[in-house]
Amino acid sequence: MFRFFIATSLAVLTALPLRAADLQTYGMTNEAWDVQSADPSFGCTHRITGTFASGDGDRIAAQLVSSIRAWREDGQYGIPIICLDSPGGSIAEALKLADVLREEAIGTKLEAGARCESACALVFMAGSFFAHESGLYKWRVMHPTAKLGFHAPSLQVRDGQYTADSVTRSYALAMETLARTIEDLMQNRGFEDGEHVKPSLMTAMLRTPPSRMMYVETVDQAGRWGIHVGPLRTGNIRMNEMDFRRACANETAWAEDASGIQTSHYWSETFVEWTSDQWSDSAKVIMNDMSGEGCDYYLPVGSGRTRSALLSQVNSGFLDTLAVFDPSIRLSDLPY
Repeated sequence: MFRFFIATSLAVLTALPLRAADLQTYGMTNEAWDVQSADPSFGCTHRITGTFASGDGDRIAAQLVSSIRAWREDGQYGIPIICLDSPGGSIAEALKLADVLREEAIGTKLEAGARCESACALVFMAGSFFAHESGLYKWRVMHPTAKLGFHAPSLQVRDGQYTADSVTRSYALAMETLARTIEDLMQNRGFEDGEHVKPSLMTAMLRTPPSRMMYVETVDQAGRWGIHVGPLRTGNIRMNEMDFRRACANETAWAEDASGIQTSHYWSETFVEWTSDQWSDSAKVIMNDMSGEGCDYYLPVGSGRTRSALLSQVNSGFLDTLAVFDPSIRLSDLPY
């Protein structure tokens, strides 16, 4: 949990730690020379557990940067990935660490059964990587059984006598810290795929009382907020025409920070235009009859005859596997 406390004359951002956060370093586990999107099969190079307390942000950041630079000097240029399992803690310390994850292009991951709540969730959302010859992108991977939770900061007022001036200054400092949180998480900062926290997620977080937790539990939430879910068993999934319609409707909605559930009527209203040539077949889902806008899916030769293709054979650039599923499905019900 992260909290704002109004003390004698000013508000300070703090937490009630069970124990300080701990960083474990395992070593570089992958060779990522041409990775273009987050890969759930990549293992952890580091692990953070425990509660973020005062001083943890700078301490852990220094250890991270030191180990990563040592690997790169040794010719190991894989993607550093931090696995997280923490109930939260100090939001100020979490934001310090989140800055380093973006600056150093460090990915984040939640393994099966892991818990990442409150301030930890903000660190998770800062996960990043450098795609070969493409630029900086998000790298946030969670297992379908992991728990990723958000809530608003709480304002805890200790007993005491306060003047109007001290309360005003306390409130101003608390709002400045909240403003910095929004600024740090929502600015693009040169990333190719937009802000790290969508406005709808920030809104949902601030609307969740500190006494509760808003968990990312559905396909729609994860897809809309740019969270990769996996690893999933999708090798035998065959997409038919309805699946192409649903995938396009979901991807279109999520790109606009809208709910795929609310646009599910497009599954039946859109149509698919099939074409073939000697090299491949293609399926174009038309989302707008007037402009012709939609989604293009390139498929193996012969797919047009059957109006279907294995998901693993679909080439659309960056098709999000989650988009194929009904957005209302719970993550824990996905095939993992």
